[in-house]
Amino acid sequence: MNATARIGVDVGGTFTDFVLHDPARNLVATGKRLTTPDDPSEAIVAGIARLL
Repeated sequence: MNATARIGVDVGGTFTDFVLHDPARNLVATGKRLTTPDDPSEAIVAGIARLL
């Protein structure tokens, strides 16, 4: 079986939310960071790094 981990990101006005799903390890992890309006990628990269 070839399982793939997936990350979902929802950028909102106040918070950026994250979900990591790894079926191979039966793992679901979530996270939340303050949104960075001037550069949303800052919160996205920081949140993904924290999940991993």
